[in-house]
Amino acid sequence: MDYEYFKDELKLLEQRGVEIVTVLYGNVSEEIGEIYYHEMEEMESYALKHGRWFTLVSDGEESLFAMFNEDKSQAIWTANKAFMLMAESFIVHDIYLAEIYKEYREELDKKFGPNLKRIRQKMHI
Repeated sequence: MDYEYFKDELKLLEQRGVEIVTVLYGNVSEEIGEIYYHEMEEMESYALKHGRWFTLVSDGEESLFAMFNEDKSQAIWTANKAFMLMAESFIVHDIYLAEIYKEYREELDKKFGPNLKRIRQKMHI
C-alpha cells in the first residue's frame, strides 16, 4: 500500500489535530506527522513476493489490517479490543525496531547480519 495514496487525507487529519504516527518502508515525498522508517534492506522484493501489509489503529476504537498482493488481497476491519491490542503491539514493535536500528545499525549488522538474518533464520513461522 502506497503512503502517497493517503497523503491528502493524512494532511487533513493532521490539520484537524489528529495525531498521525506512521511506520514506513522506503521513502516518501512529504512526511506527515511522526514518521519512523523501517530500514530493512530488500523490502521491495519481499513485498513483491509476499505482499504489502497495512495496519491501522484509529483512536483505540477500530482497527484495520490488510495484505495486498498480485494474487489475492485480504483485509480485516474490527472494533475487537483484543485485535486492536495486537495491532498496536505490532506497530509499537516496529517503532522500537526502527529506533534501535537507527542508532545501532552497524552493531546489529555485525552481530546478526543484514536485516537480522541470523535471528530470522531461527524463525519458522
